Amino acid sequence: MARILIIDDDPYIRKMYTRRLSRYGYELFFEENGAKGVHAAIDLQPELIIMDLYMPVKNGFQAIEELRELGYQGIIMACSASVNEVDSGKSLKSGADIFIPKPITRAFEASIANLLTKKNIP
Repeated sequence: MARILIIDDDPYIRKMYTRRLSRYGYELFFEENGAKGVHAAIDLQPELIIMDLYMPVKNGFQAIEELRELGYQGIIMACSASVNEVDSGKSLKSGADIFIPKPITRAFEASIANLLTKKNIP
């Protein structure tokens, strides 16, 4: 199954992702800020990264840019409670493949499955 790295500073959000995604058999990994997330992504090479945009140490925009500069080819899903067009556009310009607003909807799991299917990842 696909490896998913979740980079989010909020422990409650990380638990929510665990509850929603673990039942699908994904292998889940977690980091609490962009700096740790970049290192974990390079080491793990997950198929998908779910990236919060506003975190301490290194924000999601910076982490996404750094990952792409380092050659990370996997899927990056930017997630944020800030749903304005500036942030969604900035995340895509930084290198994210898709922007999903928080709170996530019932379609979240289907979105992940769809992204992984497009890359031929079970």
